[in-house]
Amino acid sequence: MRHFTKRNIFKLSCLLGLLFAAGIIVWFAVSQKQLCNAAPLAFEQVFDGSLGTENSRGSYGSPLPAFQSRSYYFPKNKVVKGAFYVMQPGERYQDTPPENPFVTGVYAYCYDRSQDGIVLQNFTLSTNVSDAGIEDFCLAFYENNAEDASVMQKIPLSLGDTVTLPLNIKRSGENDLSGTFNSGLFLYGMISYEGKDYQLRIQV
Repeated sequence: MRHFTKRNIFKLSCLLGLLFAAGIIVWFAVSQKQLCNAAPLAFEQVFDGSLGTENSRGSYGSPLPAFQSRSYYFPKNKVVKGAFYVMQPGERYQDTPPENPFVTGVYAYCYDRSQDGIVLQNFTLSTNVSDAGIEDFCLAFYENNAEDASVMQKIPLSLGDTVTLPLNIKRSGENDLSGTFNSGLFLYGMISYEGKDYQLRIQV
């Protein structure tokens, strides 16, 4: 009787272990599905003012090439969505998208909260580009909040495509309690214009 009881306990333990493992697999699959479903906003929606300015962050550059980007933070869903545009070389900066931008893009990235900050999980980018191109276009970022350019990591990107990149980048000390945070993510590229090269650097 004692042997039978131990055998049943062993079988029950195995069953519980299998159920736990199955639960982890299902949870991971659901999490990945939710993660990949973080589709970017429409380009026009980011810049038409309909989303307001709450929980948003923008950046712009007036030297050649002029550009503007804007990100909207959704802490409830733990996702950031935004867009950017680059003006034709030689055009001056303006706060609304021009009729014929050099390149436009929409992006989204998911994150999760950690004990001492956040973890950037993935990055999705979709771009439209004019006849001219950008060389060495890439997603650039610092590891673990480092501000030394020598340790900046770069992932090559293809213009005109939609790409989703896994990241798993830790950002210690950052949180979304204020509605926004510093991702430390940049889009880099090189633009040649009238015999000169200009570096594109857009924070997203």
